[in-house]
Amino acid sequence: MLIGVCSLGGSPGATTLALGLAATWQATADQPILVEADAAGGDVAAWRGRSSEVGLVSLAAQARTPRPEGHNLLWEHTRPLQGGVAAVLAPAAPHRAAPSVWQLTQAVEVLRPPRSAIVLDLGRVAPGTSGAWLAARTDAVVVVTATEVAQIRRLADCTEILAALPGRRNVPLGLAVVGGGASTAEIAEHTGLQVWGRIPRDGVAADYIAGRRLGRAERMARRPLLLAAAALGRRAHTEHQARQEQLRERIAGGPAAAQPTGGAR
Repeated sequence: MLIGVCSLGGSPGATTLALGLAATWQATADQPILVEADAAGGDVAAWRGRSSEVGLVSLAAQARTPRPEGHNLLWEHTRPLQGGVAAVLAPAAPHRAAPSVWQLTQAVEVLRPPRSAIVLDLGRVAPGTSGAWLAARTDAVVVVTATEVAQIRRLADCTEILAALPGRRNVPLGLAVVGGGASTAEIAEHTGLQVWGRIPRDGVAADYIAGRRLGRAERMARRPLLLAAAALGRRAHTEHQARQEQLRERIAGGPAAAQPTGGAR
């Protein structure tokens, strides 16, 4: 499965949530991998004091050349992180990250290795960007938002943009709402989008994910943030499975029934 995590404005912890999704992935037996694919640059290498020389840039460079069938190129460019997460790290500088993200749009098949669940940290998504193109080719898109009035209004104003992601036809899309405030029903009513999860503010778990705090993985897995991330992963997988079943039913019903339906969820 390929999951995109993004925001529409100032990101309220999209990278932290993407790491949490990868760290707690339980929906399938597939090996989770985080891929930083934010054209504005990555954060994880700086957080963890790691080099990004082997990561997004090297992956993009090798993605240009033909590979034997079944070759798992992505794994060659991952690095292990605290908590058991395998990650493809991006440089912090936009002028280095952006060309590599664009290159992935030309070789998106490298993001679908067998027996893997890939979490793409896409950062801020805007029309016409490489991130928007990649989001449209995932199996599910998680849009991270806070409950501040400005964030909710931005989501409401951008619903049409989300519905018109380039090539998006049958990609489930839902919100991950960070913090308290407006109710789930209120957010869904104002934005027209489903809320897939409420993500609590949890500084201890956020510091652990960022590599600023040590801790036992078993104990940290019981933190509110990571429990919410695990539930969000299960919801994204369920939505994807439901959409796949709908597609199979449409195909079984013939060409007329198989016409996809667009629009935001």
